[in-house]
Amino acid sequence: MTILFCHIDWMNDYHGCESHCNQTQSTSNCYYNFQDYNGYCYGFTNEIPQIKTPTLDNILVIWTAKDEYQECPVIVGWYQNATIYATEQIEYDKYAIGRELHYYTKAKSENCVLLSVQDRNFIVPEQSKNDPQFLSSALNYIESCSAIPINTVYTETRLFSILQNPGLNVAELLEAGDDAVDQEEYEKALIFFNTAFHLEKSVDTLFNIASMLQSLFCFDYAIQIFEKLRELEGDSPDTLDNLLNLYLQVNQYEKALQICKLCIDCAEDEEEVCTLLCVQTDIHTQLGQIDRAVACLDFILQHSQDDLMKQEAHHCKHQLLQTECDCQTPHDNR
Repeated sequence: MTILFCHIDWMNDYHGCESHCNQTQSTSNCYYNFQDYNGYCYGFTNEIPQIKTPTLDNILVIWTAKDEYQECPVIVGWYQNATIYATEQIEYDKYAIGRELHYYTKAKSENCVLLSVQDRNFIVPEQSKNDPQFLSSALNYIESCSAIPINTVYTETRLFSILQNPGLNVAELLEAGDDAVDQEEYEKALIFFNTAFHLEKSVDTLFNIASMLQSLFCFDYAIQIFEKLRELEGDSPDTLDNLLNLYLQVNQYEKALQICKLCIDCAEDEEEVCTLLCVQTDIHTQLGQIDRAVACLDFILQHSQDDLMKQEAHHCKHQLLQTECDCQTPHDNR
């Protein structure tokens, strides 16, 4: 088994629950290392992995850090069956439903363990990282560790759990869910909405459930619920709008294109059509369909009354028609 030690800044948790105050860019990237993001954890490290290929799979990543009172780093957690990248990977959140990803390694969240502060007691001296005996000891520690992980893993069972004895009626459960949303306690809200739906089936409650899944970055599950809503009530604009953003977020461009066309069919005026054609331009570009992307831009240039949109469309068309344009290369699926 290949083991890679990655040193990061000390934090009590690494899943988005600590203050960003006085943090460097690298620190704020490490801040999310154990956040379940659509079934994966994305890990950033201050030390660039020294590997000879673009990626390596099936790696045990051991995360180390030290607080101000320690002389040597300790193990704070690990990724099993991880993928390592030789260069920093960046995925931008241009659809405003997730977050920007900066990472050198990723693994399924179910294969990731973050230790509580009191359980971080395995010391990792710098000079020992290449010692076979020490590596064997570290591996045995990880395999036999009985500490309870503090990172959240959003399993299907957890996401669709309900209150067994709620003591509230459906209206009260929905109100409690709305209050939790106001406090940005999305998992708590989800449980209230799940319970309400268990007691009384409603498309409005189902929409709330899908929205909470989206807020928890559980995009694949959110897609399933929004698609179920389409079966139950047809193609409502709100459901289509959410599905469009979700399919774009997970790089399912063929699905996004289908939904975008439906959104255009539901558009109320020509200006809304032009706005959606901006999105469709991006989709065609990601799929390498440059002629179709240019056709969308031509429509915008001919029909939009928004000068800024037309200016951006003109610039984009100029870029697409250049023979060696980076944006002609379709992106790989995450």
